[in-house]
Order: sequence, then C-alpha cells, then structure tokens
Amino acid sequence: WSNIVKSKKRVILSILSISLSAIMVIFTISATMGINPEKHAENQMVADITVGNVIGHFWGDVEYDPITEALISKIEALDFVKEVRRNYSAIAPGTMGEMFDFGIEMNLEGKIKEEFDVGEKSGKQNIRYSMFAPADNKIRANVTALKSDRLDKELEKFEVIDGEIDTEKFKSGEYLIYNVFVGEPYVIKAGDILPFTMMIPDENGNLKEVKKEFKVMAVVADRQGGWSASNMDTFNIEENAFKELFPQYENYIKSVDIDLKDNVDLVVADNEISKIINESGNIMLMLTSKNYYIDGMKEMKTILLIVGGVVALILGLIGIINVTNTMLSSLLSRRVEFAMLESIGMTMNQIRKMLLFEGGYYILLTSLIIIPLGFIASFTAPMVMPIYGGFNLGIYLLSLIIAISLISILMLIVPLIGYKFISKESIVERLRIAE
Repeated sequence: WSNIVKSKKRVILSILSISLSAIMVIFTISATMGINPEKHAENQMVADITVGNVIGHFWGDVEYDPITEALISKIEALDFVKEVRRNYSAIAPGTMGEMFDFGIEMNLEGKIKEEFDVGEKSGKQNIRYSMFAPADNKIRANVTALKSDRLDKELEKFEVIDGEIDTEKFKSGEYLIYNVFVGEPYVIKAGDILPFTMMIPDENGNLKEVKKEFKVMAVVADRQGGWSASNMDTFNIEENAFKELFPQYENYIKSVDIDLKDNVDLVVADNEISKIINESGNIMLMLTSKNYYIDGMKEMKTILLIVGGVVALILGLIGIINVTNTMLSSLLSRRVEFAMLESIGMTMNQIRKMLLFEGGYYILLTSLIIIPLGFIASFTAPMVMPIYGGFNLGIYLLSLIIAISLISILMLIVPLIGYKFISKESIVERLRIAE
C-alpha cells in the first residue's frame, strides 16, 4: 500500500485510464447486446397484428374502399385470434367529392383558430392537419375515437402536459384529449371549450353541417417524439360520442388491431390474415405485424453485435496495452528499488508477493470506479434509441465480469512477467544503474 500511495499522481492517472477503457467496453457491450426485438415491436405496435386502411398512400382519383364488417368477421373467426378492435377516425369527401385521407373539414374558429394562427406565426404547426392549406376559413383535421376502457394503454407512452386524465369523465363523451408535439408551443389548454363545426355525410351521403362542443380534458405529448405505438391523433374523443357524431361510423374504420392467443406462431397468423385481405380485393388494406419488426431487428442486432464486438475488442486491446505499458513502466522505474531490497535479504518470492498485493490494490481501486460508472454506462446505453429493451442487469453483470476479469489477469500476471524479465540481471548490475 505504501508503494502505491507514495506516487499518488501516477497511480490516479493509471486507475482513471484503466477504468475509462473498461467503462467504454461495458457501454459498447450493453449498447450492442441490449437490443430487444420483442420490446422494439411492443414500442411500435399496440397489437400483435394491425390491418390498416392506407388511403393516404394513393394519389389521383382512387375511390375509397372501407374496411368492412365482413372482412373483420372472417378475421374474428380464425381460431388463433383472441380479440379484434376497430379503430375509428373521421373521414369526409372534399368539395369535389374526392377522398384524400382520414381527416375531416372543420371551421377555423375559437381556440382552434388561435392554435392554428400561433403555428403559422412560429413556423411550427401544432395541430396535425393533413397536407391541405386552409381555404374559406376551414381546415382538415384528424378526429379519432378512443375506447375509454383502453385509455391507459393508448396513453402509456404519452406525457400529460396540461390537465389530467379522468376515465369516468371521458366516458361521458363531452371531453376530448388534445395531442401536440413535444416542445412546441400550444394555445389550447385543459378546460377550454372547442367548437367543432364540420360537414358530415348523413345516411344518404348528403353533407350536412354538424356542430358540437368538446371540453379539453388534457393536453398530451408523445414522450418518444412520435415513436410510440398508439391510436392517438390530434383530437381524440370517446368512441360512443364518435359514433353519435358520425352516423356512418362503420365506414370510418381506419385500422383493426388484432391480439393473438398465447404461443401462436406470428408467421402463420400473418399468412392467414394476409390471405383474407388478398381475397377481399381491397387494395387499400395493409397488414403490419410485430413479426416484421422482430425479424428486422434480429438482422440489425446480428450486424450490430459484430460491429460492437469489433469495437469492444479494439477498446479492450487499447485498455490492455495501456495497463501493460503502465505496469511495465512502473517496474522498470523500480529496478534499483528491487535490487536494494534483494541486497538486504528480501527473497524473490517475497517481492513477487508484494507485487501481487499491489496488483490487488489496483484491482480494488479500479473496481470501485468501474462498478458504479459502469452501471450508469450500461443503464444509459439502451436509451440511445427506442429499439432497445431497457436496462438489462444480466448484460451489465456480464460486461462487468469481463472487464474486471481482464484487468485482474493483467494486474496480477504482467508485474510477475516484468519482474522475471528485469531480475535476469544481477543485483550488482541493477545497482550500478543508480551510479
């Protein structure tokens, strides 16, 4: 111990250098091995499989073809399907009868107009309107239905930035949840009354003006900036209120969420449901499955594991060279010291034991730095992107064991090899160095 503390500056620099290399290795291992394809799929989807109507992907005079109850019934009849949920979103034809995408034309008035004006002035449009600019004091905006009994699931990865979520109040159908982008200014606040004046087709397809006011229950924002899986859109109202507002709600199904029974093969389920979609002849339907995200991420994980392994190996080699260089430099500077100890009767075995104890102290001191800082590195590594499954204790412990084991081997073996090399010279020859 006295040999270590007598040159504190050198020891501190050596320990910090060794610890930094180890922490970088731990971070790299955690970042590459921490990818969890299943967790990534959970972040991207609210169901095992979703069948969506992608009318917005089409350009030109394409006639809108809705998701039908007949198609949904065929999916529900599959023996591996646990639950099917319909997700409604407002849709209405434009002034020329054309259908662009899900979204409805409404008047720019009250707080909605204030919100739009603020977005225009700041260059950041808060309301998630479609691509169409306002005309005749109107705008196309998204009005979506949410099931009150699944509100917690839809808002799982959202942050309530104003107001509070009350499921019972939401069930009344008098409230809405307003969704904004993270960090962008907004005018609409919890408690505000929003006037909805919309042109809605009746049972005969004739457009009629419908007015309805909603009270803003809460303003929310996606914590992951749009990465989170949810059926949330701009204006979100309760499903029963949506059905009352839009009599033809059966034609307003934007997507169908499908939950499968336990231990069902996703590939088989994908193929069966794809077959039903193809047989329907509806070209606007697109199937999205957790299986796509899982398979894609598995391939990416393999690539990143190879890249990460190479990076960890390079960092590890840098650390090994650094440790070896530090230890050997220390031993060479102490050649005279060892010769003097041997000249007064200290045996080579006693010197070896002393070096092993010094190495043990180095291991202890570096471990005191590596364990907490390595934990922080392993904890933050999966936060880089939402493709990670979060902190994994097993990966952290594995990378920690690898790092400390390598340091321990080096700290205990390198000094002994170095001493063996310098002790080949006689005591007299080493003592002459001092002259």
